[in-house]
Amino acid sequence: MQSYYKSKELAALYGVTRQTVNNWVDSVKNGKLVLDRFDENGQTYIRNTPANHARIKAMVESRKKFKNTKSQKTVT
Repeated sequence: MQSYYKSKELAALYGVTRQTVNNWVDSVKNGKLVLDRFDENGQTYIRNTPANHARIKAMVESRKKFKNTKSQKTVT
């Protein structure tokens, strides 16, 4: 198992766009977001750790803007 997430993996895992993941990485570089990072060959990745997983999950839940009600079923 690799020690970091690729942007495609993070986007699929948390249901966000790849641009959002790129914004997270930029925020981590600038010190605005507190996540463990991994630097390799000039690229920055977010580490695959339980602490990062919990922080990202909480961040995604708190920043959800709306819930699509068209796809919901009403059970009567």
